[in-house]
Amino acid sequence: MLKQHIEDFLVRKISGYPAAELLVAVSGGLDSMVLLHALAALAVKYQVLKCRVVHFNHHLRGQDANDDECFVARYCRQQAMELIVGQGRNIPEQRRQQGLSLEEAAREARYLFFDRCLAEKRQSWLLTAHTASDQAETVIMNLLRGSGLRGLKGIPAQRGRILRPLLALERREIQAYATRHAVPFVEDRTNRSFAFTRNRIRHQLLPLLKQEAGARLEKRLSAMAAGLAADLAVIDELVENFVSRWVEFDAKRRELFVNRRQLKNQSPGLLPHIIERCIFLAGCRKQLPERTLSTLVKLAVGENRKSLTSFRLADKLFFVVQAERIIIGGRNFEVENRQAFFLHIPGPGAYPLPENRGLLQIEFLEKREIDVNLQSGNDPEDGEIFDADSISFPLVLRSWQPGDVFFPLGMAGRRKKVKN
Repeated sequence: MLKQHIEDFLVRKISGYPAAELLVAVSGGLDSMVLLHALAALAVKYQVLKCRVVHFNHHLRGQDANDDECFVARYCRQQAMELIVGQGRNIPEQRRQQGLSLEEAAREARYLFFDRCLAEKRQSWLLTAHTASDQAETVIMNLLRGSGLRGLKGIPAQRGRILRPLLALERREIQAYATRHAVPFVEDRTNRSFAFTRNRIRHQLLPLLKQEAGARLEKRLSAMAAGLAADLAVIDELVENFVSRWVEFDAKRRELFVNRRQLKNQSPGLLPHIIERCIFLAGCRKQLPERTLSTLVKLAVGENRKSLTSFRLADKLFFVVQAERIIIGGRNFEVENRQAFFLHIPGPGAYPLPENRGLLQIEFLEKREIDVNLQSGNDPEDGEIFDADSISFPLVLRSWQPGDVFFPLGMAGRRKKVKN
């Protein structure tokens, strides 16, 4: 049944199947080894079907990561299969430079390797072993983060020449196949650690939800994600139509210009998708939280046409709102010789700062929400978290003055000057 499911999927996705060249992403874990085993059987059935194995060593788990690489290499030798190995030796440094969580940085490095493999094998398709269980975990995790439709659509079954043929199958189906065919695999010990949000969802939250919703919950969540992906495809078509007509790009300065008048004429439900797409095209690769997108929409369609408002994004980009256009790029368009200011803050809310200083946003968060965001790498680059009990409103925010100092944590009470 599993092999038939994979074959049906490939027939739908690959023109000319089974005459195809497949790159199979194999970590050595249960899911990827089952996928490889099934594809190897199909390759025997169809001599024109070619399979190569790709493995990426993130070098994040010490000797365990090297052992996994050796396991995959040994299996490929036994099966006379070609193996392509990628090495991710600088992921922690890339994480710091790009402001990503460790999981995001690892994924970025892994898919860059996959893309290089596909570029070298221009007629090939790359297959990963994501399952309906992975999909359910991703949807729930994004729901807890407050993601919009793009988060709730989860993992796509296809992205370019990357295919995921197991996405409609639950992990228990994968386990049953592995038992029936004695498929060897390695166990990643970090999959049992409750230090990771995904593992707590997998081992604690999902079992509780299944007691209420039934054992087929994962497949229902996966089907819901597929439906949302289809809806988003329609939205994306509308977004691309707007971008092609009303967005300009200065390649020399790497700045993107959005016609603000035309943006304000769009449906309110389409605005966050247009803004998110424009920010992506400008070079920001970090997924924006829903509340940040909501703030940017309010800035973009605000009626104060005389003010110049700026919002700092990830990847050293600024979102600058002018009377007739929005500029997304690396310049802040700061006003020189700013005047000193004092701003009264009565409570939580969003407060535009004078003279293009940006936006101050204050909100109360539950401790659990803070923990989820920090573990997911969604803590804002230009934000700070304070103990709410140590703050009392109203507050007064003022501009920098010569001689201002602060006392950083971990410096034994020594003070440090605040730079302008």
